[in-house]
Amino acid sequence: MKQNKILFFHNNCHFFNTLANELQKENYHIWHENSIGNSLAILNSEDIHIIVSEIRKTDTNEDNIFSHARKIKSDSLHIALVENPDFSVITDIINNGGIWHLATPPWTLQKIKDLIFQAVCSLEVKPKKDELSNDLEEAYKKLIDENENLKLVINRQTNELTDSHQQVDNLNYEMIRRLLIASEYRDDDTGRHVFRVGKTARIISDCMGLSREFCHQIEIAAPMHDIGKIGITDTILLKPGALNENDFETIKKHVVIGAGILEGSEYPVLQMAKEIVQYHHEKWNGEGYLCGLQGEAIPISARITAVADVFDALSSKRPYKESFALDKSIEVIQKETNRHFDPAVVEGFLKAEREISRLYKELEADV
Repeated sequence: MKQNKILFFHNNCHFFNTLANELQKENYHIWHENSIGNSLAILNSEDIHIIVSEIRKTDTNEDNIFSHARKIKSDSLHIALVENPDFSVITDIINNGGIWHLATPPWTLQKIKDLIFQAVCSLEVKPKKDELSNDLEEAYKKLIDENENLKLVINRQTNELTDSHQQVDNLNYEMIRRLLIASEYRDDDTGRHVFRVGKTARIISDCMGLSREFCHQIEIAAPMHDIGKIGITDTILLKPGALNENDFETIKKHVVIGAGILEGSEYPVLQMAKEIVQYHHEKWNGEGYLCGLQGEAIPISARITAVADVFDALSSKRPYKESFALDKSIEVIQKETNRHFDPAVVEGFLKAEREISRLYKELEADV
């Protein structure tokens, strides 16, 4: 396992000594210094991943470890602990130091540990985010080229307008679907899981009376709900039997990883996909993760995908369980109304029960 290296630059010895002792138990390698010269020597000799520094109102630019660090190691993440959140001080820090996160008092051990955990997740996801973003960008470049070619065809053959648009939609879906199959390859080598979740989410949305555009988008976006699992080790992802507490905490990271992969897209489908990735493990009663959102604070796309995902998980064989019969899976969904699931979504699911059951039986027959 990679050991993350952290440099603390500070004057609060007791606080940071205690923090360093706790982090070293969790496979972090810690340096802490109050000398700018010693800190720069460490940055020049060690591959430091995260820098945490106190910033005081009296500090000059020469005292700002971040401005030096950016010249030595541009890819490290910088967490600034600002003693007096004066606007001019904050502006100088941001302009000169490449800050990843700026934190104001009060500082607690748990608050700083949580920030460091988030920074580590950000570092872990960056290579995968860059790789997948490049794949998606190439896919959409190809799609744009196809659109331009199709416009010429449409101008010449207006009677084929509907078919041409359908070809664009199919190409869009096919490109994304194949990327998803790659991400699901380890625990579902045919990609059937993501296909079923997308189809089920669309059927539920339609029965809830949502717009045609929304139904179309969620069919493409919902299959990306677990794309962050590309960053989770096979040892946990394919583990037979129940996960222990540490395993579950690791699994939770897939939400952060997936949201990071989809962050910043200008395309509505991928914006919806990020929303689904980030919130589909929230629960109607507020007891889900990671944000503990409750009720309608959870985006509707994530509430619908949660029902589709759990239904498919119940109805499918997994490394740790056998599949449930469809009627048993439907019964479990009903029992979780008002606890795990939005009652309005469950109502739409029950209206769609016959169509969803037919979908699953047809897919089972094709296997």
